[in-house]
Amino acid sequence: MIALQIDLNGERQAVAGCSDCDTLSFTIVVVNRETDCTPEFHFNVGGLVRATVPTQLEHVRWRMPELKVGDTVSVAVVNVDAADAPAKRYRSDKTVQEQPYTEEEIEQFERREYERLRRKYEG
Repeated sequence: MIALQIDLNGERQAVAGCSDCDTLSFTIVVVNRETDCTPEFHFNVGGLVRATVPTQLEHVRWRMPELKVGDTVSVAVVNVDAADAPAKRYRSDKTVQEQPYTEEEIEQFERREYERLRRKYEG
């Protein structure tokens, strides 16, 4: 199967792929907020699973670490017999909207936002 081999600063993070994936994607997004000089990085690896029922869309996500300035990310397209299991499989279509993140990830997001707001208002 085709997969994406993701390395961060020379360390393997994941071999992302699934036999029933129609789509695999890799994105890095940098958000610069006007009120806060600290950039926010979003590092995502995911995919869309082949629909067995045309109206039901299922997604997959692999957990990636936080990025910081100076990090080096490399992606290789590889052909493998097996890939790492995704951190989350979830349905997202007109009928069902499942949470794409694990409880642990949600807690991490909330903690980061709390820290950002604390720095902003308490200095």
